[in-house]
Amino acid sequence: MNENFTSLIFFTVLSQTAAGALIIRELLLLIGGFDFISVKRRRISLPVISSLLLISLVIAFLHLGNPGLAFKAINNLGKSWLSREVFFLSLLLASLLPYLIISVKSNFRKTEKVFSVVIITISLLLVYSMIMLYMIPSIISWNNPFTPLSFVITTFLCGIVLLLVFIGGADIRFNSASAIFIIILIILSLANSIIFQGSFLKQEIPLFIIRTTFSLVALLITSLRIFRTQTNKTCIWWVILFIMVLSSEIINRYIFFLSFEKSGL
Repeated sequence: MNENFTSLIFFTVLSQTAAGALIIRELLLLIGGFDFISVKRRRISLPVISSLLLISLVIAFLHLGNPGLAFKAINNLGKSWLSREVFFLSLLLASLLPYLIISVKSNFRKTEKVFSVVIITISLLLVYSMIMLYMIPSIISWNNPFTPLSFVITTFLCGIVLLLVFIGGADIRFNSASAIFIIILIILSLANSIIFQGSFLKQEIPLFIIRTTFSLVALLITSLRIFRTQTNKTCIWWVILFIMVLSSEIINRYIFFLSFEKSGL
């Protein structure tokens, strides 16, 4: 894998996964969709997602020529989408710190909802800034609908599966609804890859086949979840599903970055 963009692959996928999990988690909290889930299981998801976001920030700094000067990345918020990306990621992490503290208190429900709105807003802005960063007019292979659609699919597909690792054994109806959502996103992700010509360049065909295999396995597991009549208390299948989905999206992002060198410029 090319060292120049290896860190970007993991940074974009992991940060989008965390952002998607946060958006879905906080939306469920706002609409009362967590009533069937124990407070303990709900709370444990937040520090794990926050840790994933922190890991992605560390990976982002590794891509810089001089990580020690990383703080300068936010010096150009008015013109640079890169600066905005780092800013919103840092802001999201800063917002999660007090949120982690109040989430362990049972008498801060209203404050928790305020934080939910803030977290959702910043997460959406983070994903949007990442999309705009790679919509570069001079790079034909990136400046097309594939890029925003791919990033949005990764955000919500990996996000919902990660969340299910923690809360997937709580309610059969929620599992079934989530499984349908996941199936739709996997199909959209594969369709998006098929349309994207970079997936079928000679060097990328083997990668596309591997990525498709992971996605098909994920589809099979998810389909079995729909027809299951009992909850899976160990959540082992959700963990396996997360590994399949995350692996598929990482390979897909690898193909995306490889297309930079083959844009015909």
